Amino acid sequence: MREASIGELLRQARTKKGYDLEQIAELSEVPRHYLLAMEMDQFKLLPQESVNSFIEQYAEVVDLDGVSLIHGYRNMKLSQQQSQEKVDFTKKDTDSKSSQKSLGIVKRDTVEEVVATETIVETRSSRHKDEKKSYLPFLTLLALSLAIVGFLAYITWQQMQNNLTPTTQPSYSMVSSSSSESESSASASTEASASTSQPSLTTTGGEDNLEVALSNPSSEVVISFQLVEGEESWVAAYTDQLGEQGALLTPDNLEYQVTLPQDVVSTVLTLGNAQGLAVTIDGQKLDLSALTSSLSYVTLTIQQ
Repeated sequence: MREASIGELLRQARTKKGYDLEQIAELSEVPRHYLLAMEMDQFKLLPQESVNSFIEQYAEVVDLDGVSLIHGYRNMKLSQQQSQEKVDFTKKDTDSKSSQKSLGIVKRDTVEEVVATETIVETRSSRHKDEKKSYLPFLTLLALSLAIVGFLAYITWQQMQNNLTPTTQPSYSMVSSSSSESESSASASTEASASTSQPSLTTTGGEDNLEVALSNPSSEVVISFQLVEGEESWVAAYTDQLGEQGALLTPDNLEYQVTLPQDVVSTVLTLGNAQGLAVTIDGQKLDLSALTSSLSYVTLTIQQ
């Protein structure tokens, strides 16, 4: 069974005491967005010189051993550094083997090119003689084909001239006009229907919290997060049905999507560094310009 992380231990202790983040922030004097970052194990979002003191202050309020939690945080950080060093070493070894393999391929290709060049020189003269002999039948067949095509085109043109009569033109004009009017009417009806059923977003709030209402939602609501500025940003979506789903966006992992179940009526989005993100909800771009905090929340209500 997996051991609970530092963030899970803090959140469980807070829930057990019946506190919300606002109450913990008042008692511990730690800003609310840093408390949430600790509960999500996103210690990179905290000022590094204050991580130990923030953990100890939070732990004291919820009656946990702060020293043990700090020790656990240091072990987690050391484990992450060792894993990164192992990945870097494996990548260097793979690059070295790829370089040696590429050198062998280049040598083999050089030898093959020399042999191919000698073969081409030997056979070029004989091929030139054969090509001279093969051109004459081809040209004869081409001329014959062009003559047949020209004859058929002339016959077709003559038949079209004989079949055309002045009485057919007004009838065609009437049908064309009627068809054009029908298409215009159908197009206008389709555009009017689409405009009334298109999803739309209504946004209120600012600083570190937005309230967003989604009207005329699609049958399947997709929330898309994209990193457009900065080195990294944590994003997550929480629903009662699925719990919390999130990811750390980096230059190697720029996008993350969450598809909401059809019976979901509300969800809470967590955004780290909102000014460096682009968020779309059900195909509609969310305006994040009012958010100024390094860690922000978006409460989304889906109006069925």
